[in-house]
Amino acid sequence: MTRRALLIGVPGGGINVALAAQRLTPVLRELGFTTIEQRSGDRATRDGILASLDRLTRSCEPGDAVFIHYFGHGGRVRFTDHASEQVFAYVTCTKSVRGGGFEAILDVELSRRLTELDARCGNVTVMFDCCFSAELVRSGEDADVSLSSQRSEAAPDWAKHALMADAEIDLALDSHPRILRVCGASPKREAFAAVRQGRHIGRLTEAFIAAISEAGDRRDHSCWATLGHRLREHVVQALEMEGQWVALAGPVQRRLFSTQVVETPGMISFVPGDAGVGWLRAGWHQGVAVGDRWGIVDPHADDPGAAVVVELEVTSVGRNRADVTVLGEPGTELVAGMPAIVLGLRERMAVGLSEPEAKRMAALVDASPWLRRSDDTPSQRVRVEPGGVWVESAEPFPPAVFATGEPGHARALELLEDRARVAALARAWATQERSDSPLRWRWSLANDPDQPLPETGATLHAGDRIRVDLQLQADAPPFNWFVSVVLIDPAGRPRLLSTRMPEGIELAPGDAEVIGVRHGRCGAQGLELTWPAELRADLGPARLLVLASRRPIELAHIVRPQARDDDDALALQGLAGDTLRDRKPEHTHACTWLFADFHLRRKHRHEP
Repeated sequence: MTRRALLIGVPGGGINVALAAQRLTPVLRELGFTTIEQRSGDRATRDGILASLDRLTRSCEPGDAVFIHYFGHGGRVRFTDHASEQVFAYVTCTKSVRGGGFEAILDVELSRRLTELDARCGNVTVMFDCCFSAELVRSGEDADVSLSSQRSEAAPDWAKHALMADAEIDLALDSHPRILRVCGASPKREAFAAVRQGRHIGRLTEAFIAAISEAGDRRDHSCWATLGHRLREHVVQALEMEGQWVALAGPVQRRLFSTQVVETPGMISFVPGDAGVGWLRAGWHQGVAVGDRWGIVDPHADDPGAAVVVELEVTSVGRNRADVTVLGEPGTELVAGMPAIVLGLRERMAVGLSEPEAKRMAALVDASPWLRRSDDTPSQRVRVEPGGVWVESAEPFPPAVFATGEPGHARALELLEDRARVAALARAWATQERSDSPLRWRWSLANDPDQPLPETGATLHAGDRIRVDLQLQADAPPFNWFVSVVLIDPAGRPRLLSTRMPEGIELAPGDAEVIGVRHGRCGAQGLELTWPAELRADLGPARLLVLASRRPIELAHIVRPQARDDDDALALQGLAGDTLRDRKPEHTHACTWLFADFHLRRKHRHEP
């Protein structure tokens, strides 16, 4: 196996990009990268960058690891003469002709090449340390790169060619399930650079180098899920604000530059305060309640979920954060970005068990932070019979049955815990009030977008494909909102549909986004509704849940990671966007939740 890296640096707006590659190269050498190409300055033209990507694909072998790093500027563009209303993300490049027209590389082009690269080697990591940022640096030099954060113009010839569909390279719908992306900023926020001896390095890149150094000899045990929390907090602390929000998407449970997966429980960032206290980046909007027990875990352990450093107890909750008390001595320094997991809810879901056959199931329930055993009106009941493990619900979920043995017991436990997660959200919201929100949304069948589906009473079929349209009113106050869309299937499992931005798709006033429809997708558009195979019924309830907040929405403890063969995928998301310099505190001042209830039939629409 060979580890290969491509480091791209695009100057412009006074940025000197040489330092990023200079500092990254020795770090990558230590991490085992033996082939490192630099493409920067005058060599970072559109043709030059695309040629390097194509050459990288040709040279890769199955099992190789590839790291692509981009430092420069990003933006968004809407082509006025293109049939699609989609706004495309892009990264800038050095112009082939000084003073010429708009030149860039579109997300669709990058997506296709990254998809080809993944098909070749199966292990691709991409880091985009970029966005539009007029305040990033100031210089008297003439910028040869247009730094408009969002453009609206006719498509140049190169863009028309790039937007032509390629039937041989199909892009998935929302977030590529096998390509790890680390983006320097959410789509509507700035990414910043530090000035070091007259040269520049992106804050994300500097945070990555620092985090690798902190991990030391244990870095090979780290996974992106744990490292990502530390990267984000590194940047927040360096800037002393949250205006830059580092975003990770894709297979974050992988170890660094590896396809090996670490089975981690859902983790939320912990931020220490004064001695013995701190806070979590999740509040009642994400189902956290006073009295819940959490634990800080060792981010570099082989099994982070089993390596609790110290326990925490929630003492108060806000909309998007929870204050905690540290219980005992941690034995190690607590730093911002250490991951925290749920150890035990104050109010766990009651599960009734049949005896004596359910001894194994009883042990699993007793060890769960989400469940407790009780025969006093339990909301869930488990029967273990020779023919299978049955899960029955007092709620309107159809009965589910799993195979006997360890795998069946484990799957039954997962289902029970998923239902408990959804119940925790419902309990938290029951005592709170929604904020007024400028968000407008609708959902429809992908092949009939002009006919919105109702918020109650619809009946759909397995195999139907849906889209979700989101829009923030143009006359709304000048605040951005983050929006996450979750599908709760007839079994009661929550599934994140907005996977391209796990902490929420960011919308500015007047913005519109569509989930489930993407330019460049040759296959069927729309997110497919599937019937859970374990259910013993022909019809079941489902819910489409929309969460919106003026701060990012961390849901890793509520929604399990997507299956890696999920088709909700697009390889690139959120390079940069409209600037929003946000120096506000971490508390959000507004959040809401909306939903559509419907029924799903097991049979496909045209099945007799």
